[in-house]
Amino acid sequence: MKFPQPDDEVALAKLLERQKRLSWDFESAVTWERGVDLGRYLVPLDHDQLVFTDASPAQRMALSQYLGLVIAQTFGEMETALVQAKDLVWKRNLERFPVNPEFEALGDQFFLEEEKHARMFKRYLRVFAAQTGIKEKDL
Repeated sequence: MKFPQPDDEVALAKLLERQKRLSWDFESAVTWERGVDLGRYLVPLDHDQLVFTDASPAQRMALSQYLGLVIAQTFGEMETALVQAKDLVWKRNLERFPVNPEFEALGDQFFLEEEKHARMFKRYLRVFAAQTGIKEKDL
């Protein structure tokens, strides 16, 4: 996707409108009540079993799910850190280098989406913990 020039207010406004229109809704995009399918790999492992050659199918499933949980936790924390840094990395620079309102709104939309991603990863972990009987803090 070609990003418009920062001073092209019309193109920026169109991009923002498109991002908002195509944005997914946190509550309706995922059927959280269905839970997690514990019978599926969360992260694909090598099909030829070059790594963990002696692992049983159950052990490979557990490894896949463990790696997926680690990734989900990491992404959730990183997305949260990014949102928490918004004032430092976004607002402070806007004060130093003012831009048009359309560019600023596009950046604000970015941070809204990042916050939603963080909530999604955290929700997944909560659902997984509740479904497996593991305390969230132990996950």
